[in-house]
Amino acid sequence: MTTAKNIHTPNPMLNLHEITAAPNAIEQIIQALRSELEEYGAVLNLLDDQQAAILAGRRGAVCEIDQAIAAELETVSACESLVSTLMPAAGEKETPWPPPALFPQPMRPLVAALAGEIDHLLARVCHRTQQNQSLWTRLMNDADDDDIRRLMLR
Repeated sequence: MTTAKNIHTPNPMLNLHEITAAPNAIEQIIQALRSELEEYGAVLNLLDDQQAAILAGRRGAVCEIDQAIAAELETVSACESLVSTLMPAAGEKETPWPPPALFPQPMRPLVAALAGEIDHLLARVCHRTQQNQSLWTRLMNDADDDDIRRLMLR
């Protein structure tokens, strides 16, 4: 469990310059997809930590973790932008994304697996975010109710 003092920071291993230094665009795209997958995993871990902080009523930790999540999502966005930049212009986004036809046959299963896992983690991140927002709202409403009760008892 993450505490307010050891909040996860964006992956120091992610270096977009290293990704763009890969020998060709295909390898760069694959590395960017791997990095995006790692970052979504980190976001999911932070959301787990945030949920634990909400349930424990640690409001300060919730806010700190929220800032770490925002920073992590900026890194995810950078990975997504890099993949989009490296992809040949094909007009509208194709489904599936990235289009398997752009990759040599031996790499297509890897790209499909990375894209599928990214989609899966993204769905889990969205679901967990909604859960945490509901829990946070409930916590704040309960806190407001407690404050009202205390004022009424005075």
